[in-house]
Amino acid sequence: MVATFNIKTLTTQDEINKITSMPSSSPEQNQYLKQAIEDGEIKLEDCYVLENDNEILARAIIMNDCYLGLYTLENIHKEIANGFLGNILKRYPNREFRTDLYSDKKNYTAVYSSLLENGFKDIIHKESYTIQVKQVCNDSKLLFKDIEPTDEKLLVDLLIQVGEDNKDSTILKEVKEKGLYDASRDFFLELKQMDFQRELWIIAYLKNEPIGFVIVQRLTKSDAGIGYIGVVPKYRGNRFSNDLLLKAINIAHQYKIKKLIADIDVENYPMRNNLLNCGFALDCTQTVFFK
Repeated sequence: MVATFNIKTLTTQDEINKITSMPSSSPEQNQYLKQAIEDGEIKLEDCYVLENDNEILARAIIMNDCYLGLYTLENIHKEIANGFLGNILKRYPNREFRTDLYSDKKNYTAVYSSLLENGFKDIIHKESYTIQVKQVCNDSKLLFKDIEPTDEKLLVDLLIQVGEDNKDSTILKEVKEKGLYDASRDFFLELKQMDFQRELWIIAYLKNEPIGFVIVQRLTKSDAGIGYIGVVPKYRGNRFSNDLLLKAINIAHQYKIKKLIADIDVENYPMRNNLLNCGFALDCTQTVFFK
């Protein structure tokens, strides 16, 4: 008997249960997807699955019309995996996509190969650091405030200042394509759309002058990532990045986040040292793909 594979979007609760309990996906990703669907942050029509004999063999989520998220493959032949992703991408002609692949991804090699076969290019290499959150001592001369609605323009201005010599290749790519102002504004809006809890977005002040910020974004109920951290150029060299990281850890602890994640470019040596100094440890590597 010839196997029949069906590519479709989600329509039933049974399909939701299956896509959010795939064996080859981590419990954290499954939980994130389940919660995001329940909260309406991810729409069913953006969730693609490959089905065979009532079993889900692959999934791919289109986020914000330009991001391929949670791309997951069970143990299936590479031609079937390539065809699944290719079929989805054909539905978005002339669309630019980005995706991130972590080295601890189950079936990593198959996912990597499938991305390359479908026109994604391996462009940026990063490292992912994590810390198990507990309260830490942060004796800082800085004053920390979560942002108010009136602070959004200020935060964009800080993003612009930090972006002038940013070491993050993803941000540099956006700056090159859009210009510093538009790239900073769009990045702020993207972060805000992904997860926006004002109490987790912190601006640091030195003698009433804003000198930096850290943005913590909840990924699941118990996990969060550092979406962005920066100190304006003239205040660098004062260990303020360490102060901001320690503040992020304490904020995470306050809001019952158990694990905090930070992704950096492999050549961002200053931030790597800051992370290690604050107790983070290398968890895995990350590759950013563009199509």
